[in-house]
Amino acid sequence: MKNKFRTARQLKKLKVIEAAELLGISQPTLSVWETGNKVPSVEGLEKMADLYGVSTDFLLGRSESEHCFNS
Repeated sequence: MKNKFRTARQLKKLKVIEAAELLGISQPTLSVWETGNKVPSVEGLEKMADLYGVSTDFLLGRSESEHCFNS
Protein backbone atom coordinates (compact mmCIF):
# COMPACT_ATOMS: atom_id res chain seq x y z
CA MET A 1 0.00 0.00 0.00
CA LYS A 2 1.42 3.35 -1.02
CA ASN A 3 0.04 6.03 1.25
CA LYS A 4 -0.43 9.64 0.25
CA PHE A 5 0.40 11.25 3.57
CA ARG A 6 3.15 13.45 2.11
CA THR A 7 1.06 14.43 -0.92
CA ALA A 8 -1.84 15.52 1.29
CA ARG A 9 0.49 17.55 3.53
CA GLN A 10 2.08 19.24 0.53
CA LEU A 11 -1.33 20.05 -0.97
CA LYS A 12 -2.08 21.87 2.29
CA LYS A 13 1.29 23.66 1.96
CA LEU A 14 2.50 22.52 5.38
CA LYS A 15 6.07 21.68 6.34
CA VAL A 16 6.66 18.42 8.21
CA ILE A 17 7.37 20.22 11.48
CA GLU A 18 4.23 22.36 11.16
CA ALA A 19 1.99 19.39 10.39
CA ALA A 20 3.50 17.33 13.20
CA GLU A 21 2.86 20.12 15.69
CA LEU A 22 -0.76 20.51 14.55
CA LEU A 23 -1.25 16.73 14.75
CA GLY A 24 0.25 16.61 18.25
CA ILE A 25 3.05 14.23 17.26
CA SER A 26 6.80 14.51 16.80
CA GLN A 27 8.39 15.37 13.46
CA PRO A 28 10.23 12.02 13.34
CA THR A 29 6.93 10.18 13.86
CA LEU A 30 5.29 11.98 10.94
CA SER A 31 8.37 11.37 8.80
CA VAL A 32 8.25 7.59 9.36
CA TRP A 33 4.53 7.58 8.57
CA GLU A 34 5.21 9.44 5.32
CA THR A 35 7.99 7.06 4.30
CA GLY A 36 5.83 4.04 5.08
CA ASN A 37 8.20 2.64 7.69
CA LYS A 38 5.42 2.76 10.30
CA VAL A 39 1.69 3.24 10.15
CA PRO A 40 -0.41 5.63 12.21
CA SER A 41 -3.21 4.53 14.50
CA VAL A 42 -6.77 4.97 13.27
CA GLU A 43 -6.92 8.10 15.40
CA GLY A 44 -3.74 9.44 13.77
CA LEU A 45 -5.13 8.71 10.32
CA GLU A 46 -8.37 10.52 11.15
CA LYS A 47 -6.45 13.53 12.51
CA MET A 48 -4.43 13.73 9.29
CA ALA A 49 -7.58 13.53 7.16
CA ASP A 50 -9.19 16.34 9.17
CA LEU A 51 -6.07 18.54 9.12
CA TYR A 52 -5.38 18.05 5.41
CA GLY A 53 -9.05 18.21 4.37
CA VAL A 54 -9.01 14.87 2.56
CA SER A 55 -10.64 11.49 3.05
CA THR A 56 -8.97 8.60 4.81
CA ASP A 57 -9.42 6.68 1.54
CA PHE A 58 -7.23 9.27 -0.22
CA LEU A 59 -4.57 9.00 2.50
CA LEU A 60 -4.56 5.22 2.18
CA GLY A 61 -4.27 5.32 -1.62
CA ARG A 62 -7.77 3.92 -2.14
CA SER A 63 -9.01 7.05 -3.92
CA GLU A 64 -7.25 9.35 -6.37
CA SER A 65 -9.42 12.35 -5.53
CA GLU A 66 -7.99 14.55 -2.81
CA HIS A 67 -11.30 16.43 -2.85
CA CYS A 68 -13.24 13.53 -1.37
CA PHE A 69 -13.93 14.85 2.11
CA ASN A 70 -14.89 12.81 5.15
CA SER A 71 -18.50 13.14 6.21
